[in-house]
Amino acid sequence: MGVAATQMERRGIVTEKGEHNREIREQNRLLKEVKRRIAALTAWIKEKASQAKENQSVNPFPSVPIPSERPEQPLTLLELLDRAYTEAAKPQSRYGKIQDLKLYAKAFQFLQSRNITTLVQLQEVVSDMKKRYWNTNGEIKQTEKLLHERKELISQAEKYLEHRPTYKAYMQTKPKKQDAFFESHRAALILYQSAERYLKEHLGKDNVPKLKAWKAEVADLTQKKSRLYGSLQTLKAEVQEAEAVKKCVEQAVQPEQTRAKTQNKRRDMEL
Repeated sequence: MGVAATQMERRGIVTEKGEHNREIREQNRLLKEVKRRIAALTAWIKEKASQAKENQSVNPFPSVPIPSERPEQPLTLLELLDRAYTEAAKPQSRYGKIQDLKLYAKAFQFLQSRNITTLVQLQEVVSDMKKRYWNTNGEIKQTEKLLHERKELISQAEKYLEHRPTYKAYMQTKPKKQDAFFESHRAALILYQSAERYLKEHLGKDNVPKLKAWKAEVADLTQKKSRLYGSLQTLKAEVQEAEAVKKCVEQAVQPEQTRAKTQNKRRDMEL
């Protein structure tokens, strides 16, 4: 951030560079979080799909017997959630009941809105989430790369234009006085020469600054970046809904002994 901005931030003064760095940290955190949660969901579904395949069942937990209204067919995910919902509606602590019912409502909405009834279908939806994540991640990286390039071009072009009069004056100075002029204007001349080299390297012979066009590109790219991170937030919300399904399915087939321990632990925490 630089010494000045760092000292200001330490005194509690918000700076533009500090805000920019905080934004970057938050964006990186979001990227890592969504990636991690999708990976965990994928691993869970893969494990349960493998169990179901071995037992020729859509029940992701075939080792746990669940009576079905259709003896010849195992329960679907929606039916498993219906069982869990019924359990959650039984008398228990008010807080626990509210939390459970909210979770099941979220899971039901997720499955019904996507017409998911089996683990295989859930796997397909999560695979699509994974694909969307990597596509969005790729677009974000490309957009940020272009943004960085355009902002650097603007910065160098502004230095070039700002110090060009000084450089012209230097070139028009008599040879015997050029050294003294250079020493008096060293910083400006070095910045000009550096900017000139940068522009030639990136623009070729046509190194005419196009500040207006570049700034318009930066505005467009900034909006695009914002939309992409907005899409990532939407994807995160969808992942959370899928995680609700996972949690509810686990609870739906939980052995009675384990369920009783969970309820006792919850009561102890409330006391």
